[in-house]
Amino acid sequence: MNRTVLLAAALLAASAGAASAADMAEGWPTIVPADREGPVEFGSAWYMRGDIGIALYADPDIGYSGGAMAATASGGELDKTWTAGVGIGTRFGKWFRTDVTFDYHMATDYSAGGTSACGGAGTSCAISTTADFSTYTLLINGYVDLPVSDLVTPYLGVGVGGSFVDWNDYAEVHRCTAGCAITERYALSTDDRWRFAYAAMAGVSFDVAPNLKVDAGYRFLGIGKGDIVDAVAGVPVAEYDKLYSHELRVGLRYEIE
Repeated sequence: MNRTVLLAAALLAASAGAASAADMAEGWPTIVPADREGPVEFGSAWYMRGDIGIALYADPDIGYSGGAMAATASGGELDKTWTAGVGIGTRFGKWFRTDVTFDYHMATDYSAGGTSACGGAGTSCAISTTADFSTYTLLINGYVDLPVSDLVTPYLGVGVGGSFVDWNDYAEVHRCTAGCAITERYALSTDDRWRFAYAAMAGVSFDVAPNLKVDAGYRFLGIGKGDIVDAVAGVPVAEYDKLYSHELRVGLRYEIE
């Protein structure tokens, strides 16, 4: 009988202790493990781009100097051409992004003219120049995006880099117009090289699918001055300056998240 009473008392005490521990546990604060932050990414989204467009060249300033037929140019003309390019970039949040682009301006016709003294007092020559002109342009660009809705984002941008200026089939014809009867044609080697380039852009992008945007915009591209041909005996040095193009472009940007 005593053993039975003692066993019942022990079971009752153990049950009361467990209930008391449970009541105390309910009052304790809940410990939630803190979320671990992932690595900070360089950009919030990478993207690839491809663009095509039309380039309208402003007439460059053409000058001649040196040689036996030093001349003053009457101006140069470049026909419009097509352009195509690719690029890769990254976006920093909602407002800023940057990319690197490489563009090819397809060959177009170049022409220029000038006058000179052919061989002494009382003589005069007309100079006509023709060539095929093309460029390869590499730019680093930065943009400010100005979203007006979830689907439409106007932007402004600037870029710096270089353009490889390529003159092909360059030829000058010197024809006497007074005091002589000489016509000479010169096929000349050109001074093809990389020149400093800069750009300003404005446009708008449209979301057309997840991670895919259509980009339509304008780009002003300026190319630093330089020689077209080096000095050749009897032939003036040809130089260009104020070489600009106004470009209307459309393309696609695909974001890689």
